[in-house]
Amino acid sequence: MLDNGSHTAQDHHIYIAAGATNVTIRNSLFMRAAGSAIQSYHTPASSNIKIYNNVMIGGTLKCSASKTNSCSATATQHWGVMISDAKATQIYNNTIYGMQYGMDFNYGTVSTGPYTVQNNLIVNSTVAGIRVTSIYAPYFKSDYNGFYGNRSDIDWKGSTMTAAQFASSTTNERHAVRTNPMFVNAAAGDFHLNAGSPMIDKGLAMTLFKTDKDGVARPTGLGFDIGAYEKK
Repeated sequence: MLDNGSHTAQDHHIYIAAGATNVTIRNSLFMRAAGSAIQSYHTPASSNIKIYNNVMIGGTLKCSASKTNSCSATATQHWGVMISDAKATQIYNNTIYGMQYGMDFNYGTVSTGPYTVQNNLIVNSTVAGIRVTSIYAPYFKSDYNGFYGNRSDIDWKGSTMTAAQFASSTTNERHAVRTNPMFVNAAAGDFHLNAGSPMIDKGLAMTLFKTDKDGVARPTGLGFDIGAYEKK
């Protein structure tokens, strides 16, 4: 999905709402939406949401490609994933690059979770890699995620911190990897991992799926790689 929306933060690639259940979003590429790549919002709360093996790339919309609405040349994507008014949400092995917030657990009134965030690679967020507000915090669990180049890795109940600081103050991110992921060519949109990437074999094994975005078997090496792609 490419260049969706016009200029407001309400224009999203995929919107989950109205009590939707058993939603799976996987193996997709999302580029440049004015709002979110994926957003869940509004009551009744949606539930049993699974988001995995996706690549989400932020940036300013290319107005010539925005087909539905008039487009502002300053429309810059805000979020990779926004979760509000949702229960039972699993977010695994996504690569999220160049957003304001890689993931945002915020807004809404229903926040009973659980929210499980693992094996995701979040890079170059201009505000925070993951934001979790107070009402979502008791139901939130994250670990084995990769962080690099974010203004802050985590915004936890209004306090910004690195993944290491987050690990020391909570039970989350004890196995986070916080270093350059060594993409093949991020500038050209190639977010596969180079040989020697510190994200290789550092993820948690999943039972939900056994392949990456390209259909490559997981694991190929000693363990799951962090992000949408498994190094062959």
